Amino acid sequence: MSGQRVLIVDCDLRRPALHEALGLDNRVGLVEMITGRVKFAQAHARDDRSRLIAVTAGGEVPNPADLLGSRYMSEFLDAARENFDLVVLDSPPLMAVADARVLASKVDRTVLAVRWAETRRDTVAMSLRHLAEIGAANIGVALTRVDSRKHAHYARGDSGYYHRVSVVKIIGTIEPVL
Repeated sequence: MSGQRVLIVDCDLRRPALHEALGLDNRVGLVEMITGRVKFAQAHARDDRSRLIAVTAGGEVPNPADLLGSRYMSEFLDAARENFDLVVLDSPPLMAVADARVLASKVDRTVLAVRWAETRRDTVAMSLRHLAEIGAANIGVALTRVDSRKHAHYARGDSGYYHRVSVVKIIGTIEPVL
């Protein structure tokens, strides 16, 4: 909405969800583009509500980490950097499969999404260590699905302001060395 050209790419090739969230077709997407079966023009769609340009995951691939770590993925990301103000890659959970770690080594910034009141602290700490070990740049943490009513109950002064709003709180940048 700020006027920036934003590209969002569903890089969760095992359990894609971006197409569902935006109401898009998922038959052609990142997989087909990276494997050379289609060009970017056939692999992207515009979400009129958010004005995002989106690339869904597309079809299945035998080894997603290999595709995401490929030279072709790097070339796509280089082209995306040149043509968009912001490129957002939605990856699978960091600790579940290698895909997110492969992607973290290719991007300018990494944001670890942490589900409020659900993700264990030791899991967050281990995830941050893994990101630091692979040299992920500018690691940040986003606290998601914050229950503002419960947050207010814990006497956080800012919670009442967000009472009926879905809140994502950025809680800081973590130095790469823990």
